[in-house]
Amino acid sequence: MKMRYPILGLLAFVLIVAVAGEAYASCTGSNRIARSNAECLSGWWDNNSWPSKSTFGAQNLCPDWGKVVAKVDIKNASDRTWHLADGGKRRGSTSSTIRDIYCCKDLGDKMCNKADRVSVDSCKTQFEKSAADDGDCDLNGDPTVDETHCALNLTCTYTDTNEVEHERTSTFSVPWNRADDVEFCVEHVGVLPRMWLSISGC
Repeated sequence: MKMRYPILGLLAFVLIVAVAGEAYASCTGSNRIARSNAECLSGWWDNNSWPSKSTFGAQNLCPDWGKVVAKVDIKNASDRTWHLADGGKRRGSTSSTIRDIYCCKDLGDKMCNKADRVSVDSCKTQFEKSAADDGDCDLNGDPTVDETHCALNLTCTYTDTNEVEHERTSTFSVPWNRADDVEFCVEHVGVLPRMWLSISGC
């Protein structure tokens, strides 16, 4: 029983070191993206000599797509890591020199460019949040994707008041951040219903 507490203490120490190591290793190497290659991050600074402080700021330019993480590289001082969830500008100051501001591709929503968010699986996940997926439409196979859009092949059905089922199959291409807004719209004023897909309401 006397060995229990030293062992627990050792395990706690190992865990703390592991967590600290992970935090220290983040936003390094290929995960540290230059501002010129990060369409979703704006960063700026003005270096000044004492007694004036150096000022800096950053902004998420793609808030509808997710959280961007900025790393402010400060000479001879601790870097600042900002999680930018909205489109507001964040500002700070330091008595040291700012070397650069980077985007961290391995933190937050792991996004520096819109293309970082778009994949077959993420397009599916986005569409599954939509009203069209709520019983009206079925996704046929995997979406096809490009840097910003999800192309969804959908079969949607509508049953009219006479219990006649109408079906529409088409491919609908939408920006990734709007795939959760897809709606199946129906207007039945004539012999046959008019059916279409929309992301701006029916």
